[in-house]
Amino acid sequence: MCLSNEDTIRNLLLATQKDFNETVIHINIKRIQSKQFQEDKNNPKVRILQVDFAMNYSCEYQNEIQSALWSRASVTLFTQNRCKTYLICSDTKEKSKDTVAVFLNHLYENHLILENNDVLEEVIWTDGPSGEFKNRYMVKLLQLLSKKYNRPFTWKYFSTSRGKGIVDGVGGNAKSMVRTAVMSKGPNRVVVQSSKDFADAATSLLNKTTVIHISQEHIDNKIKQLVSWEETMAIPGIKKSHVVYCKVNGETSIYDNCLSTVPFIKLNHEKNDDDCDGRISIGDWCAVTYDGDNYPGEVTDRRGEDVEVSVMHRAGQYFKWPLTVDKIFYKPTSILKKITGPPVLVNVTSGSGILSEFPDFH
Repeated sequence: MCLSNEDTIRNLLLATQKDFNETVIHINIKRIQSKQFQEDKNNPKVRILQVDFAMNYSCEYQNEIQSALWSRASVTLFTQNRCKTYLICSDTKEKSKDTVAVFLNHLYENHLILENNDVLEEVIWTDGPSGEFKNRYMVKLLQLLSKKYNRPFTWKYFSTSRGKGIVDGVGGNAKSMVRTAVMSKGPNRVVVQSSKDFADAATSLLNKTTVIHISQEHIDNKIKQLVSWEETMAIPGIKKSHVVYCKVNGETSIYDNCLSTVPFIKLNHEKNDDDCDGRISIGDWCAVTYDGDNYPGEVTDRRGEDVEVSVMHRAGQYFKWPLTVDKIFYKPTSILKKITGPPVLVNVTSGSGILSEFPDFH
């Protein structure tokens, strides 16, 4: 069925301009990120780990097909413009934070860190789906890796839905070669009925690719030792980012793209800084996050780990007290940091009330 909608030429032009502007921004970011990827590959002090996930393989035995769903993480390693490929096979059915964390930690722990001591910075390149790679949990993972291996780690994201080069073909090539071997009627025919069978077959067929098998059981056991996600705080605005940079001390800067010089988010998840760790007392001032926005406010009460904060609302570049008190209890994960308070009054004429600013509120 065809649907039609009548409107004015002016509205059509405005809608076209809006779509065009969004497209221009998207293409610009795509070019910036792609150029930086090439520069990183040519930098002898940078090691790139480029990662892509695939989630399907059907067990085939000649003309019979058994439904299955396995994870394959295709990984391409660039060091001094030399390329190595890895393929991680697993029986996990989840592209979750646990899976990504265990896969990446396994690569660095068992294959990468021991390889080249001249590398000064580790860079992970992926596409940008928030469910897999662009979220607060991956920021925490980046901080963990940086601290564990005592070097800066950066996570850079390609523009959404753009081709990523060699890594796109690693998993597909493995899948094609294994399927061909399975369907063969000759003496070299193989039987694949599990992710371990797939990994074994891929190992024998892909001479230039390191094939690794990681089971769901290993993921479940390893993640308990590796990281706890419970107190991972929200990071409003991270979905629009394309660069996350983490220093060894845990200080993390999040940028719009690789040409950005000023981060739009700065944070530190380390407990010895200004997180909500028991040192925030009644009367202190802190920054909190709620429903995607950040607010400054004064702590008015505590109940266990929860903190009651009376917040101010933004008025342009300043802040003001709302007409109705905005005061609720916040979980530790919603407390961004302590800030200097009370706020500084600004000499600005406004019909909306007394305006204030916080020098250390970002």
